Amino acid sequence: MIKLELIIHNNADIVKNMLEVSFSELLCKYQDYDTSPACKTLDSIKSKIISSDYYFIKFDETIVGAIRIVNKGESCRVSPVFILPEYRHRGYAGKAMLIAEKLYPHIIKWELDTIKQEEYLVNLYKNLGYTPTGNEYDIKQGMTIIFMQKIITAESL
Repeated sequence: MIKLELIIHNNADIVKNMLEVSFSELLCKYQDYDTSPACKTLDSIKSKIISSDYYFIKFDETIVGAIRIVNKGESCRVSPVFILPEYRHRGYAGKAMLIAEKLYPHIIKWELDTIKQEEYLVNLYKNLGYTPTGNEYDIKQGMTIIFMQKIITAESL
């Protein structure tokens, strides 16, 4: 069973290690040292834990990933959501995102961004009801960030 557990700032070192492991393949592929979550400093991660809702994604009692929710009042931003490599392709990220949406029942607009060239990521979010906003920007040649959103309606509940 997937569940979310709020992370406290004392666990920032665990999150840093998880980010490095989880994003190392994409970092190696795109060489985006300025933007990759794998390159975040411990202080940056502590700040994000304090200023937003950062959750461990757990399967039973095993930490399999994490998700960060930035609550903007009328909308929430997911940044990042990730699963450790050994636990991928089991549906954990999608389930975690649906659980997160239920934790914020008053939020009707969810936002995120991802690498456009990583079709499996874009498809994951599309399958969860996210649609491209039309906003994109190039981090570098061959690496485009695509912005996506999901509007929660009464019919989708």
